[in-house]
Amino acid sequence: MLRFTTTTFVALAAVLAAGSASAQQARWLDGGFGFVPGLACVTGNAETELTTFTGYWGTLDGSFPRTGDVSYIRAVGAVVGNPCSGGDAVGFDFFPPAGASVAVSAQNPVRCIGTRLSDGFTTTTDPNIHCSQTPSNGTNGGLFFGYAVAPRGWAFEIQVPVQFNRELKGLAGPRADNLKVIASSTNGTQHVEAWVTVPLRGIVNYAAPSARYDGVYGQPLAAHYLLTSYVYNYYAAGTAYLEAGTASGVYGPPLTSATIPNTGNGYSVTFNLGLNITYTGNIYWRTRLVTATGATFTGTEQSFTANGQTPATYSLTVTKNGTGSGAVTSDPQGLDCGRCTESFTAATRVTLTASPGPGSQFAAWSGACTGTAPCTVTMNAAANVTATFNALPPVNIGTLEVTPFGLPAGATSSIAVTGPGGFNHAFNIPSGTAASLSDVVAGEYNGVAANVVVGADTWVPRPATPSTAVLGGGRGVISTTYTLGRPLMVTKAGAGTGTVASNPAALLCGSTCTSHFPDGETVTLTAAAASGSNFAGWSGDCTGTGSCQLAMNAARSVAATFASAATGDGPAPSDPMSSGGCSTAPAASPMAAVVLLAVLAATRARRRENNARLARAGRAAASGPAGSGGFSSEVDLLQRQRGTEAAAGRRKTAKLLLTRW
Repeated sequence: MLRFTTTTFVALAAVLAAGSASAQQARWLDGGFGFVPGLACVTGNAETELTTFTGYWGTLDGSFPRTGDVSYIRAVGAVVGNPCSGGDAVGFDFFPPAGASVAVSAQNPVRCIGTRLSDGFTTTTDPNIHCSQTPSNGTNGGLFFGYAVAPRGWAFEIQVPVQFNRELKGLAGPRADNLKVIASSTNGTQHVEAWVTVPLRGIVNYAAPSARYDGVYGQPLAAHYLLTSYVYNYYAAGTAYLEAGTASGVYGPPLTSATIPNTGNGYSVTFNLGLNITYTGNIYWRTRLVTATGATFTGTEQSFTANGQTPATYSLTVTKNGTGSGAVTSDPQGLDCGRCTESFTAATRVTLTASPGPGSQFAAWSGACTGTAPCTVTMNAAANVTATFNALPPVNIGTLEVTPFGLPAGATSSIAVTGPGGFNHAFNIPSGTAASLSDVVAGEYNGVAANVVVGADTWVPRPATPSTAVLGGGRGVISTTYTLGRPLMVTKAGAGTGTVASNPAALLCGSTCTSHFPDGETVTLTAAAASGSNFAGWSGDCTGTGSCQLAMNAARSVAATFASAATGDGPAPSDPMSSGGCSTAPAASPMAAVVLLAVLAATRARRRENNARLARAGRAAASGPAGSGGFSSEVDLLQRQRGTEAAAGRRKTAKLLLTRW
């Protein structure tokens, strides 16, 4: 006849380091931070662009939440860098803990919140926040509930209601019990996790193997078995009870108990079970924890064969296969691949759970398990299981967002965007809103933003030609900021021709001689003379002949004068040999000066020669016969020749003075 003896031995050992208890007040229980790097806009230095984390809403009360309760999980991303666009697109892929399911209802909706970091101001209605109550398949394999285009200095948060359908293991359990989130931004992704260290406060698990034969002793004699349980109470005081029977799921009153103090996170509890020495057969047992507040948490059923010796153990080996990555964990604990072989007491039912890694999906079990659901293996012999994880197929499409900033209420921006595959789309976006396309081909996209006229004012975009890269499965953001513009008008004067160009590029006279620039921007004008012309100088808000720099803090007007190289422009240069000779022509180059000196020397020589000939002709006329006409003819000829040479010299001098060398 079967007989359980009175328990003669109960041992407790702390299995987690003790710590201080926390207050029983609902709050967010968050995991560690993750960081997405980027480059500072102005300096190009490396910086943190996005800071992110994930967590649960719960209390430190051991009675909450029990199986079936609904709570919230969340993911948060804060734009802390200095992106050139002024902000960043932030979204999340959620991977809820194993056994937790999304539980959206009218009472518990998905919440999408923007928070300004400087003062804590929050908004849920900003048009840059895109929130869905129904999850879609995220590009990183998780549940996707929306995204936001968050400005610098703002955080974006999504809160998702979930129902806990099983007892989570917390720090005592496998990674499948983690909440996992992949945060995405235009600069990359970051994987963050949070353990359920509190919400389900009573966790019962077992060692592997959990039963060990201890020999025959005592009065009366009994075959003794040591049964070990891990009780995770998370600082909640309570009592652990041993329940046993000879049929699965059928238990009598508790056989013994052990007091669990509130000074530690969890304990290893060993019960000494005595059996009639003549009994052989299966024993089914479990440990149940009842906290001081009345919450009850029960471990899974264990079993062993009583035959007067240590129960047999069998190994369970898990192999991972496929092109992807993931983890496999067991309940009772012991397997957590990487560590892919563990021994379990004979007749133990081991449940395996597969958790795909980021960018992967779980395909199927093979061997002792089939299908895709968590599988249970009864350890009556050694078993082998293969878990196949496949990489998600490459994503060649992504989301393009176009976001203007700075326009006054009621204004509409016009931004033309071109991209791969002949993409050409004009976005007309009212102020305070953004436009989005969710199925664009991955590649580089370039925009051209037009000025916006509002009443008598013109608003100017910077950058005027924004661009972005859309990665497969990612988001690219084209953004520009509008500023009140100041007009700059350029007129051209003179007989010559040429162009005037601006930097930043917006103005090119010939074709366009008036443009607007953002208030306070510095604009540089450069004049370029056409062939056969020369740039003579600026007037108006600029002077001189060099580049013109203007601070656009008011309306500006500039005139550019271009002279004809053939005829000059304005007064002709004076003859340098005449009395008081002073050229008002532009300064010649060194090469022009050398040629000019040579011309002047030749002119002086011819004048000396002509003067001598005139003198000889005068003497001859005075002594020659009257009416011969020789003198007058010679003098007339020389005078005409002298006048012709002087005029030619002046023209050549003027040409040299006006020619650029």
